[in-house]
Amino acid sequence: MGKGYMKLPEAYCRAGIASKIWVAIILAALSFLYIVSYNNTMPDAFTQYSFEKKNKITLIFIPGFSGGLEVDIISSIVEHFSNKKSFDVLGLNLLYAKDGVDEFKISQKILVDTLLYFSQNFPDKHIHLIGKSLGGSLSLFNLQKLSVKSLTILGCSVVLGWPQRLSLLSSASPTIPDYKTEWQPIFKSVSTPVTILTGENDDLTDNQFLIDSTEENRFVDVKILPGANHNLENVNTNTLYSDVCIETIQGQIR
Repeated sequence: MGKGYMKLPEAYCRAGIASKIWVAIILAALSFLYIVSYNNTMPDAFTQYSFEKKNKITLIFIPGFSGGLEVDIISSIVEHFSNKKSFDVLGLNLLYAKDGVDEFKISQKILVDTLLYFSQNFPDKHIHLIGKSLGGSLSLFNLQKLSVKSLTILGCSVVLGWPQRLSLLSSASPTIPDYKTEWQPIFKSVSTPVTILTGENDDLTDNQFLIDSTEENRFVDVKILPGANHNLENVNTNTLYSDVCIETIQGQIR
């Protein structure tokens, strides 16, 4: 064994009992900090519906403005995929404030930091994001920073000016720039497969703008669901488009 391998053990052996105790305390403290950091990031940030290290495919659901995944369209999809043993299904816990830019920045940071942490610690996982409304907009806005395979947006909210709210502009800013100016460069720069499911009767989305802004980008597919509102419920039949959402997500992960 070379000299380089002997120096640390010899130094440790020669050290007094007090020094050894301090070394043990430092190592224990570092281990504790690592465990606390891991537990605070993973369990607190995620709701784990199903998770196994052997699985390759991980579906991460990002909630809308309500901050929960109990919305009918989401809960039915989560339930479907949670029963598939070959998928990891996680929900990212975000609570959006009702007003103010700073709170949106915090949610944005949680999303980016948590997903980067996850991809770095589980590099073999193929991450697919499913975002509801604001959760989809938030994911799309940060897509270039994330290591994910696809994004599915359920009910897009492009007319609300979310990119401006999530930007570095001050909360004291008196105006919100036109949403078309804000979103066009984002749609143009997308290079990860994105599917947007939007309702024909969705009053939070400019569907024609979505089509016009994405038609030249082969990575973005817009599907308008007949009779559907923002929650992807057919207002004529009072039925959810859950099957279409599930089929779309399955198409992304093939």
